[in-house]
Amino acid sequence: MFLVRAAFWLLIVFAFLPVDRPDDEGRLPVSATEALTAAQSTFHDLAGFCDRNPGACQTGRETARLIGDRAQTGAIAVYRYFVDNPEDILQRPVHDTLSDDDRVPQWSGPNAEHG
Repeated sequence: MFLVRAAFWLLIVFAFLPVDRPDDEGRLPVSATEALTAAQSTFHDLAGFCDRNPGACQTGRETARLIGDRAQTGAIAVYRYFVDNPEDILQRPVHDTLSDDDRVPQWSGPNAEHG
């Protein structure tokens, strides 16, 4: 049902966006009233989709539930990792990560060769 609502509201937003292409007589091809009527009939048609195709809706529900369960499991795993291992975050060096070899200059400029 979420997808139906989202599609409906997107259709409403798109219906009221300005169109820069008038027809040959200088009129817009569709008025706002016509667009709203079309959006309403589309919404009513989509609202009855599950009545016409119960198998597709059941598959969609199960897929959405599966994705939600996996997202929840992943979020719990990440949460437990950070709660069980807070020292991993706090012990990471945040500065002075250069080794002694990193501090040795590799190049001194063009005047260094001519001494």
